[in-house]
Amino acid sequence: MAIKPYWFSDTLVLGAGGTGTLQFRVGAGETARFRKLRYASSGAFQIIGIRDSTSRQYSDASTSDPIVNTVLGLGQVDGNALQEFNPPLEVVGDLSLLVDVLDTSGASNTVRLYFEGEKETA
Repeated sequence: MAIKPYWFSDTLVLGAGGTGTLQFRVGAGETARFRKLRYASSGAFQIIGIRDSTSRQYSDASTSDPIVNTVLGLGQVDGNALQEFNPPLEVVGDLSLLVDVLDTSGASNTVRLYFEGEKETA
C-alpha cells in the first residue's frame, strides 16, 4: 500500500448568518487520515458538525454548542497546527469528511479549511 502526505482543502462562501458544508472527498480504494486542521476566513464562523457522508459523527459540536473560530485560531500562531487529532480522523473509501459551518460575522464570509494528513491507496 502506498502512503503519501496530502493537504485537503475546501472553500465555502456563506451569506450573512448562512450555513454550509465543506467537503473533503476520499476516493474508492483510499484511506484518508486527517491529522491537523487550519483555517482562513474573512469573518467569524462556527463549526456546528463534523461527520462523514454516512453520518458517522467526529464531534458533538452543534448549533447550541459549536466550535467557534476564536478558539480554533489559538493554535495557528507561527504556523502551528490549529488542532492536531491524535489519533487522526480516518475516513475509508468512497466517502467524504463533511464539516458544517455557520457564519456569525453578519456579512458574507469566505471560509477555507485545510487538513494536513495522508492518503493511503490499496
